[in-house]
Amino acid sequence: MNKIDLDKLLQGRQPKDLDELNKILQEEMHRHNNAPRPEFYGISSHQMRFLLYDPFIDGSTFGFKDFDPAVLNKCPFFLLAENMLRLTVQATNPFKLTSSTAALPVKVVQALYEQTTLKDELIHLGISKLYKETDSKHIHVCKIVLELAGIVRKQQGKWHLTKKGQKLSKPSQRFWRR
Repeated sequence: MNKIDLDKLLQGRQPKDLDELNKILQEEMHRHNNAPRPEFYGISSHQMRFLLYDPFIDGSTFGFKDFDPAVLNKCPFFLLAENMLRLTVQATNPFKLTSSTAALPVKVVQALYEQTTLKDELIHLGISKLYKETDSKHIHVCKIVLELAGIVRKQQGKWHLTKKGQKLSKPSQRFWRR
């Protein structure tokens, strides 16, 4: 914060002492850290910190909570994760990954890409082709998130649904409500 920003912040306020000035600065820091940032697609700096360093702890932005299904139907990344589980470990447990790179098979990747609204610009424009999981950053990141969340685990070239994943797959959970 430079002098001009500080002058704007203190405009109309006259802190009586250092404690009051610190309180004003803390309020401004809190407002700044919790404001949506366009470079983070509307996520605040505070929320981004959770996503980067503690994505699955209580209080994190990313987590599993009970939401209205109508809200979840508007979340493309969540729908991608559901479809990925449905086409893989919920169809065949364990689900065999490719033998060379332990990635999702091309047919699964193509089916997921067709169903999602999260499109990669180069593929969508026809500049690049969708040959493997890593060609679509959304699909690749979704696979990583499912593994980090402990919903699936990779073992000997196969994807296994974990106990946590089985719990989330029960009929009372979101995966089967549609």
